Amino acid sequence: MFLAIALIVVAILFFRSPLAPAAADAIRHHNGIPIRHEPADDKLAEIIDEMAQLREQVGELAERMDFTERMLADVRRRDVLQNPRS
Repeated sequence: MFLAIALIVVAILFFRSPLAPAAADAIRHHNGIPIRHEPADDKLAEIIDEMAQLREQVGELAERMDFTERMLADVRRRDVLQNPRS
């Protein structure tokens, strides 16, 4: 009788703990069912969106840098042509 009560108490404690969902996920994963973790998936989507925005900003900065370099080269070229040193 004591063993039965002890097993029931252990089962109740197990199913109320975070171990039960972890064990269920392990069994699902072992059977080939992909594990989906909602908060992690949402965070991953947020990070991917932020990376896309950063890539776009870096591309725009690269274009601005190229434009600035071309403008500086043109100014220097004009200065050399107007004021030859020899």
